[in-house]
Amino acid sequence: MGGKRFVESDIVGERNYHTTVISFAGISKNGVRKVNYRCDCGTIKTADLVNLRRGQVKSCGCYGKEYRKTATLTHGMSKTPLQKVWTNMKSRCYNQAVKGYADYGGRGIKICQEWLNDNRSFFEWAIKNGWKDGLYIDRKDNDKDYSPDNCRFVTRDVNNNNRRTRSDNKSGFKGVHYDGYNFVASVYYSKNKRHCKGGFKTAEEAAKYRDQYIADNNLANQPNF
Repeated sequence: MGGKRFVESDIVGERNYHTTVISFAGISKNGVRKVNYRCDCGTIKTADLVNLRRGQVKSCGCYGKEYRKTATLTHGMSKTPLQKVWTNMKSRCYNQAVKGYADYGGRGIKICQEWLNDNRSFFEWAIKNGWKDGLYIDRKDNDKDYSPDNCRFVTRDVNNNNRRTRSDNKSGFKGVHYDGYNFVASVYYSKNKRHCKGGFKTAEEAAKYRDQYIADNNLANQPNF
């Protein structure tokens, strides 16, 4: 250690990559100091101290397995529809040249750091949360970012129905429009099905009816309130 007298207790707690030294294990026959270390996964093993410091030993072996696993996942997803979901999500939030940026990045909508900096993390979350080809990623709260706690996968109809209230929607509520006489509440819940009810005197009455219909029928559509 640069001429400094070696003290066994000085190395306890030393961090190198995914390892933590927990005790001195003696000196090998060729004069190399050996230590016991704990891997981040909890496994305890023995290695040459110099190999830990040089990075020749980074873990008990689990890190290499996990790296190969995630690398395979990333490569395997590189040309799939799920990769396109991730790419389009980034474009909507960060590329001012794409159509729709004004409704996403232009409003301050971002992607959580966990997904933005590591597409493997997004792939793993998506697979565990029911993604399949043909579904769309949907934010539960359209004023919040893309993140695990605010996203889900839904059908195209539900996705369209949950979009932010359009600027040309004079009612001010999702799924509510004025038919020239009264306000009408509409709920789209499959490709060819929707529930409509008119006759409401105010847009708020229609919006509340729509919300109640969604709750009573356990639909995935986003309510107004």
